[in-house]
Amino acid sequence: MHRHRVGGTEVVSLHGPLRDVAEGAHEMLLESLADEPATVLCDLSGVTGPPDPAGVGLLGAVAAEVRQWPGTAVGVICPRPDLREALARQPDSEHLVIADRRRRVLAGLARRPRPTVVRTPLPPVARSARAARDLVARTCLDWECSAQVGAATLVVSELVTNAMLHAGTDLSVSLARCGPWMRLAVRDANSRPPQPQLVDTSQVSGRGMLLVAAVSEAWGVLPTSDGGKVVWAVLPAGARAAHRPTTALHQQVRSTSRRPQALG
Repeated sequence: MHRHRVGGTEVVSLHGPLRDVAEGAHEMLLESLADEPATVLCDLSGVTGPPDPAGVGLLGAVAAEVRQWPGTAVGVICPRPDLREALARQPDSEHLVIADRRRRVLAGLARRPRPTVVRTPLPPVARSARAARDLVARTCLDWECSAQVGAATLVVSELVTNAMLHAGTDLSVSLARCGPWMRLAVRDANSRPPQPQLVDTSQVSGRGMLLVAAVSEAWGVLPTSDGGKVVWAVLPAGARAAHRPTTALHQQVRSTSRRPQALG
């Protein structure tokens, strides 16, 4: 497997039997999404062997991440008809651009909407939560999304505060708009994913991720290649969108042995 950047595109190339490379490729594709490139290109030209169902499922699971991570289009170059057809049968495969040749995939990616992204680095200090709220509020107003200022500032404040308390590393905050959706993300250098806690009425803290889950359409976690994570949440960009990006609160942890799962 090989991963490199070409302009605004993150390219992941696979070589070898699918059953041997699918798990690592799944992880690498999630890490690529976490870097927030304009597009991600997965090249299966070097994949050999039969279309192993478990391997196909791991690659296909990336489509669910794309569905819930608006703004980064993912394309798959797959010359082999049997593997291409197997991927096309996976749930949410319509969220991937799958074709036999690079030029066809790139043409399909070019037709996907591109996000508008604002990001800033922040230190792990108390004033960073306020700085993140101010950035998100200004950006929402600039994007004429004033109806979401309250929810978006609440979400980013909780994500930043959670990162400061539990990661204690430098942070990066991003806000992306893609069509009817707005994505907020906070990156830190600690791999431990946040966990919603049962509410203890005797405590004044500990409700952060429950609040994020309550006001977001979806939220989740992506691993990063440097051993950290990106915690994200999706909100409607304006009036409440007609269709949710997901029907369940979703969390993807770093472990490559686990498939995406829904939190009840």
